[in-house]
Amino acid sequence: MNSEIFDRVVQVLSKQFGGYVPENGLSVDQALTGLDINSVDFVKMVIALESEFGFEFDDDDVSFNRFKNLGDLVSYIEAKT
Repeated sequence: MNSEIFDRVVQVLSKQFGGYVPENGLSVDQALTGLDINSVDFVKMVIALESEFGFEFDDDDVSFNRFKNLGDLVSYIEAKT
């Protein structure tokens, strides 16, 4: 896993959802559902990540169920960039 991409994802999440990010930080195993974000927050996160990394998520992939944890999200971004 690319640690640079992970760090950028964490920065985006921290900016977008500062209140949801645990005090001890995030790990690749962090479940997205554990961030206590709702479906609107998830879409906002996707838009922010698209802007940060310069690509668009496939429509079928814009779902909580697609990404079990941050590692899955980082792997997806790696494959797209």
